[in-house]
Amino acid sequence: MRRSDREYKEFLELFVPNERRLYAFIVSVLAVLVNANDVLQETSLLLWQKFREFKRGTDFLAWACRIAHFKVLKLKDKARRGQLLDPEVIELIVDESIAAAATLDQRSAALADCVSQLSAKDRQLLTLRYSESAAPREIAQKTGRSVDAVYKSLQRVHSSLFDCVRRRQSQEEDS
Repeated sequence: MRRSDREYKEFLELFVPNERRLYAFIVSVLAVLVNANDVLQETSLLLWQKFREFKRGTDFLAWACRIAHFKVLKLKDKARRGQLLDPEVIELIVDESIAAAATLDQRSAALADCVSQLSAKDRQLLTLRYSESAAPREIAQKTGRSVDAVYKSLQRVHSSLFDCVRRRQSQEEDS
């Protein structure tokens, strides 16, 4: 049965933002890093093949990690002893990685919200530093500030964002 462009687009919208985290999960359960790319490729193909079985509205990354987990176990069966972690250890890592991914998503959302509440001047500073990869010396030249003032401003913004994200997480835990 031919897949629709809509289905492919939906798959990519879920897969692409999670690919790095899925790869990080695979690396975390493999003792031999060289196998990680192969496992990611095989898992990606299997995810697409089984995408119709994925329940919309559930955690795509958790589903993908479970499929990757089975790929790792299959690889373990084929590998020589000692190259991969024990299946019980892998299971623990799977559970922890899925929980960590959910926490990371919450932190990312909180950070985005906190950044949106910064002043335009502070957002510009972050954009120059992180989106444009400008060094503090370059930022100082572009903004007409001293290098020391740029460092102090970045430190203040980082501290403000850290506190804001912590408050949001605390609020989410309380609710």
